[in-house]
Amino acid sequence: MEIKTEVYLIYLLKSILNDKGYLCYVTPNNWMTYNNDNTTLKKLLNNGSFIVIDNNAKQYFHGIGSSFTIFVWQKGVFNNKTKVINNFLLKDIQEQVEIPRDIPFIPLYISNTI
Repeated sequence: MEIKTEVYLIYLLKSILNDKGYLCYVTPNNWMTYNNDNTTLKKLLNNGSFIVIDNNAKQYFHGIGSSFTIFVWQKGVFNNKTKVINNFLLKDIQEQVEIPRDIPFIPLYISNTI
């Protein structure tokens, strides 16, 4: 199976940040799934933690076929609790979500109970 890497993923993974530096990206949400063999998600979770995951970003991209996510991530800090804006099945905001470092993918709806 050939793994297709998107250009933004290459840049994201090679981003140079100081420890405790922040990264904010607007991207298609396929890095959260099995679509890219989870290499992006694994590297993000092994090198820091998410502060915000906004799955309602498509509202800003009318007429575009992809689904988008906005995320804020912090390098070298592993105890951040994540604010998640959900827009799949239920539309809500979950505060203080703990995202395990070994999670195989991030579901389109996530909370502390899911």
